[in-house]
Amino acid sequence: MIQHFIGIDPGLTGGIAVLDSEGAVVRLERFDRKDLCDVLFEVFNSLGTATAHVAMERVHAMPGQGVCSMFTFGAGYGKIQGWLTAKCIDFELYTPQAWQRPLPLSSSPKERVKKWALKNHTSLPFIFAGCRIMHQGCMDAAAIADYHRCILHELIDVPRKKVARKKLVEMKF
Repeated sequence: MIQHFIGIDPGLTGGIAVLDSEGAVVRLERFDRKDLCDVLFEVFNSLGTATAHVAMERVHAMPGQGVCSMFTFGAGYGKIQGWLTAKCIDFELYTPQAWQRPLPLSSSPKERVKKWALKNHTSLPFIFAGCRIMHQGCMDAAAIADYHRCILHELIDVPRKKVARKKLVEMKF
């Protein structure tokens, strides 16, 4: 059975990437002010009967970000999760710190993703018609999909959360 690994980088300049079981790019779509549900529908409809393993970046508001922009971003983030849930598609959420951990070291997170993309793929799939530079949202989405693929194929170890253990106190009655 054909397996695809789908990574989603939410946001207006985000994107969606579909990788095959070997990690090769099958399809990239950028959101860039398109209707998110239309993009999701097109991508998932093109997969046919293939099994899809979906992963998305877990995001949250940061201090100093504008209220209006964060509300708009959150609405889009919820729209993606709602669409996946309505279609009964299971998905995993990964923090940027988690999915960027195995990437090559560099001066900034964006440079780490770019180094990974150039190492594992050519720059061509990430440069869309009419553009001169690689699309950051699609590179992030591809890296998220590849991280999820590596976890499911047990190619990388996932750090386990530390469980806080309380010291048992002997109670006397």
